[in-house]
Parts: sequence; structure tokens; C-alpha cells
Amino acid sequence: MKTKSAAQPSLLLVLLMTLVSSCVKDPVDKVPDRELFIETDASYGPDSRQRMTVALPEGRDEKTPIVILIHGGAWTAGDKTDLAGMQQVLLQNQIGSISINYRFVSENHHFEGLMEDVGLALAAVKANAEEWGIRTAHYQLLGASAGAHMALLYAYGFQRENEVSAVISVAGPTAFPDEFLAVAALGPLKVPIEAMAGAPIATPYSPRFSAAGPISYLTDAVPTLLIHGTADTTVPYALSTALEEALENNGKTVQLITLDGVGHDFLVDPTAVSEVANQALAWINTYE
Repeated sequence: MKTKSAAQPSLLLVLLMTLVSSCVKDPVDKVPDRELFIETDASYGPDSRQRMTVALPEGRDEKTPIVILIHGGAWTAGDKTDLAGMQQVLLQNQIGSISINYRFVSENHHFEGLMEDVGLALAAVKANAEEWGIRTAHYQLLGASAGAHMALLYAYGFQRENEVSAVISVAGPTAFPDEFLAVAALGPLKVPIEAMAGAPIATPYSPRFSAAGPISYLTDAVPTLLIHGTADTTVPYALSTALEEALENNGKTVQLITLDGVGHDFLVDPTAVSEVANQALAWINTYE
């Protein structure tokens, strides 16, 4: 959930683009009258942060997979352009994507507001589906770090019309257990976590931390891909293993991809970036 430096988005783009040739699947039939569509600042609400970058492949149709991308940044920073590299990889694989910005958390804007923005963005995608030549349901969510938390939480507990069919979490916090909060209280994540939950990190811990955790909403959980590094000291790997176990115990579809020795800032590791891209593509195409 660390705020990315200004150089990181371009690093992600460069690393992912070097991997495109190895990630491209076999050619698919295209609808010839549908050209490549890129819109970098589409609006889904009145706030300046309620914007999205739409990237739809040439020859798409109503069966083309559509993925909503949610950037990280501790719910207080980051930008939709952070995932521009992933959008390029998806385009090369005949997959459409929408990368969203969202209103950052504050003393008056908490996880419910984050969920509202994801819902509004999805509603805008659905409203434009006919014009854009894409499907009207069965979207997938992919988030990184804080964005992964948002993707999981929305897919499990806040869907409006069962519009999300699968979710991918890359190094996302799946819950806010006491031991995690105790450590967070001593570091830079204290303020953003408190703002996200709308409660102070102080014992006894508020039930709002449980309410903000995706692991609290397993009844309607969709198929889930978890990707996490074992050396992550920002969002512990154990949070993903805990969700994996909980989902399995509830008969839900889940897969955990373990990145051995990889930390939270996996972008510095080209091998990890390649693994994330390939696993995400395989998952998206499985649940298209």
C-alpha cells in the first residue's frame, strides 16, 4: 500500500511491455468494424477523481473479457496511469480494460465511499456498453495493494447487480486483524488505515475494521486469484493465506500464487512482474 514514486508507473509500463510478446495468446476472430478505442479521461461522476481510462481492443465483441483495474497507494495516493502497462498487455491479448481513479479517503470519506466509486464506475461502464461494443455484465476486477483490497471488498460484499464474476488481488490486504493493526499503529500506514476504516487504531479495536475486511464477506465471494510475495512486510503474505483458507472452507473457488522472496514493491523484480502478468492473463481468460 506504499505510495508509488513518480518513476514507478513508467517502470511498470516498460517492464510489462517487454513481456508482451511472451504473454500474447493465439489470434482470435475480430469484429472488423470495431476499431481500437482509447479514452484517457472518461467521467463516471462529478468529482475530479471520478475518472477512468478506457482501453478496448480492435475487433472486440460482447464476449471480449473486460477488466476493471484499481490502483494502489494506501487509499490516499496513486493514479490510474500506474496501471497503464497492464492495460497495454491486456490490449495485446484482446482484453478490454478500464483503469479507474477514485476519491481518496479522509476524515469524512471511508471505505463505503470507496465502494461507492467502484460501483459508479461499473455503472458507467455498463451504461456505455452498447456504444463501446462490449458486454454488459460479467466484469472482472484486478487491483494492486490498496486497490486489491477495494477489488475484493466490492466483489464480495458491495456489488450492486452481481456485475462482477471474478477478482484478482495483487498484494492486497484481505483483513485487518488485531496483530496487523498493532503493527500498523507504529508506522506510516496508521493514518491511511484509520481514514479508510473511519476509526482510530486503538484498543479495543472498532468493529469497523472487521467491516472493512473482505474476509468478512465470504457468502457471496466470487472466484478469486491471490498473488502475493512471501517477503512482503507492508501487507503480510499471511493475510492472503488466511483468505485462501477461509474461501476453501466455504467451498469457494480460489487460487493463491506465491512469489517466493518477493516484497510489496514487486515492480523491481522483472521475474515477479512477468509472473503476475501471466497468471492474471490465464485467470482472466479462464473466467471470461
